[in-house]
Amino acid sequence: MLRYSEASDHLAQASQMLRSTSAWQSSSGQRRTDSPVFLRPLPAAIESYILTLMDSATTSSGTIDPELLEILRCPLTHSRLRLEGEFLVAEVGGLAYPVRDGIPVMLIEEARLPAGVASIDALKTQLKSQGT
Repeated sequence: MLRYSEASDHLAQASQMLRSTSAWQSSSGQRRTDSPVFLRPLPAAIESYILTLMDSATTSSGTIDPELLEILRCPLTHSRLRLEGEFLVAEVGGLAYPVRDGIPVMLIEEARLPAGVASIDALKTQLKSQGT
């Protein structure tokens, strides 16, 4: 299993390779067309690589790697998250972010609201009144 820190290193190496002129030009300075980079659209190649790295950052059971869980924070409250079933639940506020195919969906719009809270705005008001 590839650890999160290793995945980050691999992504940095790929980014450096894509910025290097050798990936885009032949020794004569002309654009290369024989490079594997040009066999498919670049965004699809990058997306595939990132998805591969994210897949390897999850354990075989589909749960989140502990190193990744340690880094992730709630985008609204910036609090730590804990894994509860198929959700990452914020320690402050209680927003529950879904984990789909081992990948956390860290979008406030996708989060499940805590019981008794009608909307994100209501949660923000409640948090503000509590001083958090």
